[in-house]
Amino acid sequence: MNRRGLAIAAGAALVVLLVWYFALWSPRNSELSKQRKRTDTAASQVQTLKTQLSRLQAAQRAEPVKRAKLERLRAAIPDDPGLAQFILDSNDAANRA
Repeated sequence: MNRRGLAIAAGAALVVLLVWYFALWSPRNSELSKQRKRTDTAASQVQTLKTQLSRLQAAQRAEPVKRAKLERLRAAIPDDPGLAQFILDSNDAANRA
């Protein structure tokens, strides 16, 4: 009877252990794994956004210099170069020659 009682107790302990594992441990472990993946993804996004922010801040600091260059180019190259008038004048000069 002693062995039988010991086997029943061991079987009951095994059932309790299996129920605990499948009902409590396994779902929490998979949830923890999902949360770790989400944390890694968020950390990657943070790094990407920090890199993008530093690029944008550098572009913002360089913006006055680029605007000055743009204004110099606008002054050097007019918006309407008068190409049509140049063609007409060249055509008239060719006809007179």
